[in-house]
Amino acid sequence: MEKKTADILDKYRLSERGGLIPLLQEIQSLEGYISEDAIREVGALLGISTTKIFSLASFYDGFRFSPPGEVHIKICNGTSCYINRNIDIPGILRDELKLDDGDRSADGRYSLELVDCMGACHLGPHISLNGNYYTIRTDNELKRLIKNIRSDG
Repeated sequence: MEKKTADILDKYRLSERGGLIPLLQEIQSLEGYISEDAIREVGALLGISTTKIFSLASFYDGFRFSPPGEVHIKICNGTSCYINRNIDIPGILRDELKLDDGDRSADGRYSLELVDCMGACHLGPHISLNGNYYTIRTDNELKRLIKNIRSDG
């Protein structure tokens, strides 16, 4: 485990089980996902079985258990964004990048995640590329964005 992750674990060493979710969130923020090694380390730190940790973490869709792609694409699937979509954003990404929800491309370049809400319902429909947010209203806007991320690589 990296030193930065070890520093996070040290911060929670005296924590009770109530600190489990913030601890996992911090590790994911640093590493991009929750690795098996991280789950084992957290279990040893807090005296919780790895099965219980994985069970809790997998209940929440905000945790990932595999590394994201270099370009991590999130599609807002919240009610407002879903209703305001006039194009099939997941379908276009599936066709253009050969990705479905939860997939990572074989070369590790792209990953795709449908999320419940991005918190900007009044501006949707939204997608995020590595934390940069875009309102997508037409298939041409989305295809232009895909072309840009392909040319950046």
